[in-house]
Amino acid sequence: MYNIKIIGKIKKIFNTKKFGNFKKKELLLKTDEQYSQNILIDFIQEKCKILNKFKKKDKVIIYINIRGRK
Repeated sequence: MYNIKIIGKIKKIFNTKKFGNFKKKELLLKTDEQYSQNILIDFIQEKCKILNKFKKKDKVIIYINIRGRK
């Protein structure tokens, strides 16, 4: 699977959600483009910890994998 690079500023970091043994934390990112987009990105399991060192308005570069649903 290919990684997609997204550059932008953090609008919001949501609280961690727990479903049994599964953890998920969401990040709302506003892209750095002429016509900016708001993108909601999921961090799951151990990756949730990555968001602890960031705060609102931080400029970040994120590499994501796209996952589809049936």
